[in-house]
Amino acid sequence: MRVKSLAAFVIAVVLLGVVAANASASAQQPPVLPCAFYGNVTIDGAPAPAGTEIVAKIGDEIRGSITVTEPGRYGGAGALDPKLIVIGNTSDEGKNITFYVNGIKAEQTAVWQSGGVFKLDLSVKTQTPSPSPGISGFEVLLSLVALAIALFAARGRESL
Repeated sequence: MRVKSLAAFVIAVVLLGVVAANASASAQQPPVLPCAFYGNVTIDGAPAPAGTEIVAKIGDEIRGSITVTEPGRYGGAGALDPKLIVIGNTSDEGKNITFYVNGIKAEQTAVWQSGGVFKLDLSVKTQTPSPSPGISGFEVLLSLVALAIALFAARGRESL
């Protein structure tokens, strides 16, 4: 009986030691701070209106978002101003962040850095450039007819 009690006591002490060691190791690792962004935001060169949503992704995963409240700006530089908070972990350090403004990929990107606070102006284009005016099919046909007439006239002069 004493042997069983002693064995149970030793097992309990060993288990407590393992739990305490794991808790101590966890307590020594500081939490990972998020990355934060603020700046100007434009859509087709104009200030983005209030209500515009900005989303930050690492890979295909959404890591943060903010809604524009003041036209053309998201977040602010002040310590108490809201910011676009991008959540990450230690394995995200140095990875690219892509930004989307109302679902459209922004031209700018950033690199995730724990605890970093950055000013990043974002811009998107929703309009595709119109094609440059080219030659229409009618103009090509007209040019070919004019060329044929010129060749015919030149051949006619040779036979005279």
